[in-house]
Amino acid sequence: MLDRGDINRYIALCGIFKKISNDIKTYNVIELIKSKLEKGKEYSQSCSDLFESWKAGNFAIDHEFRVQNDGKNPDARKLLDIAINSKYLNVAEALVRAGADIKPRDDFTYLHVAFLIPSPNLFKTLVEKKIIIISNRQACDILNNFTNFSFDQSSPNKENAERAESQIKCAEMLINHILKENPNIEMPDSVKNNKTLAQ
Repeated sequence: MLDRGDINRYIALCGIFKKISNDIKTYNVIELIKSKLEKGKEYSQSCSDLFESWKAGNFAIDHEFRVQNDGKNPDARKLLDIAINSKYLNVAEALVRAGADIKPRDDFTYLHVAFLIPSPNLFKTLVEKKIIIISNRQACDILNNFTNFSFDQSSPNKENAERAESQIKCAEMLINHILKENPNIEMPDSVKNNKTLAQ
């Protein structure tokens, strides 16, 4: 059921991500978000609700906020999920660097998300946090999923070509990570048979 309060809370967080996105590299991301929410309490019920909810959770980086952005049932989402979903990827990168939980949930990882967006910078930040990959075999399985996509850099559509180029960068980063961890590992057939990646 559509709840205006849940939607407004999502919009409020997106607005805060927009405000802090230029200061991310200079300041602590959690302190930035917290201070903007606290200031927003004076004029926004949504900011007040978010701040009080987060305060009750001790301002944990992985606190789950009740928000809604898709017209479906509201759900609890972490700051990292909201930042990725709203495409504030520099905020997402800062949250990952600050220690946001990025362990895989089921078979779908944040690596998959960074690849599908695609965001080579977020992907690189995730690869540097090695807890996302349980084993080299899992990394190969993820890579196998990636290479099932068509990397069409020659597309007449500029957006598609740029997307393919970004996805190739992501796949190459994962290959390099796998080979660095285990130089003797055998790459999946999908990589060996992919002209772009087999070089």
